Amino acid sequence: MAAGLRWHLLAVNDNKRVGKAWDVVGKQLRDRHLALLRKRFNNLVDAKPPKYDDADEVGLKMLTRYPDNNEVLRDVYRLQLLRTRNALKAPTDAQLAKLRESLLLYERLPGQKDETLILDSRRRLKDRAAALVSESQDLDKKKMTAAALAKLRQAEALDPEHPALVSARASLKGKVLYVGVSKLPERMS
Repeated sequence: MAAGLRWHLLAVNDNKRVGKAWDVVGKQLRDRHLALLRKRFNNLVDAKPPKYDDADEVGLKMLTRYPDNNEVLRDVYRLQLLRTRNALKAPTDAQLAKLRESLLLYERLPGQKDETLILDSRRRLKDRAAALVSESQDLDKKKMTAAALAKLRQAEALDPEHPALVSARASLKGKVLYVGVSKLPERMS
């Protein structure tokens, strides 16, 4: 199909195929080519076990040839989100931040999305944010306020709408003094 599309485009560029009727043929060839690429892409993603590297290659081809197609964007961002989510058995906070970024990109796209994937990713982020809030409260009890605030910032980066963030931040407010100076002080009383 790709070879047929290339041959058609070459014939149009060489003025061997002239007229508006050939535009319809070109559109049909592009649509069929895209449908076959998407089918191949989805087969690779849905394989047992998934072949994410091969799907990445096909996704890159689709993005290169059809950069403005919302279905292609949705497929590629879904793959990125699946890959990030499934690669994380015991994720670090940096990996979870990448998961959140992938989730936000996926959710911004128009059209129907994989709701179970979105809910599962949100649950993972919410669980880690709750654990970070709990760690922050423990650090606050130990009078380690700066470390507690750092944990709250991490939790906020993962799930800014977490209900415990507001109360935890309010309990820490005003306990840390930040000083900005051009050089470190030599004497301080």
